[in-house]
Amino acid sequence: MGSIATLDVGAFAITVGKNEWCMNHSDLFLRSDLGDALYFYADDGHGDIDGIEGRFGNAIAIRKPAYVRRLALVRQRLDLLGYSLAGCRRAYEETEWSIWIDDTDIPTFDELAAVVCSLTVPDASCAWHGKDICHLILTRLHEEGLVEQEPARDPFQQDNSIAHELHPYVILRLLAENVANHDAEVVWRFDDVVTSGCLDSETLYEAIPQQTRWLVVTEGPTDGRILRESLDTLLPELRDFFEFVDMKENYPFTGTGNVLQFCKGLIRIHVMNNILVVLDNDTEGRKAYREIAKLDPPDNFRFTTLPDLDVCKSVRTIGPSGENREDINGRAVAIECFLDIWNDPTDEPVIRWSNYVEQMDAYQGALIGKDRYTRRSRSGDDDMRALKALWDHLIAVCTA
Repeated sequence: MGSIATLDVGAFAITVGKNEWCMNHSDLFLRSDLGDALYFYADDGHGDIDGIEGRFGNAIAIRKPAYVRRLALVRQRLDLLGYSLAGCRRAYEETEWSIWIDDTDIPTFDELAAVVCSLTVPDASCAWHGKDICHLILTRLHEEGLVEQEPARDPFQQDNSIAHELHPYVILRLLAENVANHDAEVVWRFDDVVTSGCLDSETLYEAIPQQTRWLVVTEGPTDGRILRESLDTLLPELRDFFEFVDMKENYPFTGTGNVLQFCKGLIRIHVMNNILVVLDNDTEGRKAYREIAKLDPPDNFRFTTLPDLDVCKSVRTIGPSGENREDINGRAVAIECFLDIWNDPTDEPVIRWSNYVEQMDAYQGALIGKDRYTRRSRSGDDDMRALKALWDHLIAVCTA
């Protein structure tokens, strides 16, 4: 019969592989997710077997090594792997279907999504593990009158399963839209194909491929350092998706002008890597954003300014017209504005207006003495909500 490896969420079998022809699901997990889980086998009635941890109807359960991660956390990785809702729609609409009777019987993506998102993942211990979710989806589509084709009685009949044509991560991502499923465990049960010799345990886990990672380019080394350190603190489970320009040597892109020239060069040579350019949310940054947009960059080249901050809507400023309180979003917001610098009444941040940028009809501003804010030692009590919002914004740009 051979050895089986499965990717499951709760009692739902998302995809099944046999012997060495198994899909590698390392991208969904971190190395630290390696733990153990129950494996379910038919009880052949031969009496006690070493290692049995429980019996569930006509199945026995044995605990073995497995990768385990909550669906809510897998969802974040799916988005960065290209399976955001928009990515799932594209994958579905590009699928060449053969399981439907005719083209008029193909449900729309929205119809499929509504059915899958309505499903609640059953716990693996409540029934024999390995409920065929694809057969359940087809049954629901038929019951709701969305397809005429009636599912075959045999749920594992090949021509009746969308699992053979639609990427399994689409179904997994749609299940993650249901908040009730967020705590469900996604489990990669690989041990049987390893112990049988079909796969090597030493090389089973594979790092995120280079073409899936994002190289983050910023205007200066401070920006990159703050982004890298905040990612390590706030979203360590996504750290392997992002790389930063090596800042040990002279940083090559200081200033918007150099970043713009770098972008022009990469677009001209049709770079294949994923690039994320992060510009300041100031007058020069917005100007550079416009210039990059004119270059019509490819889909793997993303660029953005820092997002607006509510706290920056009324900031003390100094300029040609004297002292004022002004909204500095879009004119003087740099990465330092996302640090915990706004809560000290004895050290209120001040912006100084400098040069006038004619193309933008606005002055360029900068935080006075900003270096002292970045040199100040940070503690666990620092307010990192702005940095978390920043990373949410950057990830949304990558997965759009």
